[in-house]
Amino acid sequence: MSRAECSPGSSRRDEGVALPKAKTGKKRPRRRGHGGKTSRRCQPRQNRAGQGRVPDFTLTREQVIAKCRAKKRSLICAGQVLALMALMKIKGWTAHELAGRSGVSRSMISGILNLERFPTTVVLRSLCFSMGLKLHEFDLLAEYMALE
Repeated sequence: MSRAECSPGSSRRDEGVALPKAKTGKKRPRRRGHGGKTSRRCQPRQNRAGQGRVPDFTLTREQVIAKCRAKKRSLICAGQVLALMALMKIKGWTAHELAGRSGVSRSMISGILNLERFPTTVVLRSLCFSMGLKLHEFDLLAEYMALE
């Protein structure tokens, strides 16, 4: 094709040249990975009431207090973690469920429970409100848990 044939006024269709077909925008159906079946490992453990998962905490009360002391934090820090663990256990919530209800990321909640991260007031407030407590009520509970 010469330059004269490709002038702005002419098109390739006028010359009978076949153009590639445009994509129609149809998407392929999504694959379901495992055929809709869940493996035994994916099934949640049932709590005593038979509802949802049982929260599984890696640290005991003594380990939480020892870790707080090792990091040179006040005992209120340990109390907050222990209070959060107790409330999650009472409600039967996992870190994933608490994250969904509070808007705090699951990694942040996990970090708080393992004393790797320390919550700000805003984060604590979000966690408290999702559990039906006010911040000062949670602080009283945390203080009690630290001194118990």
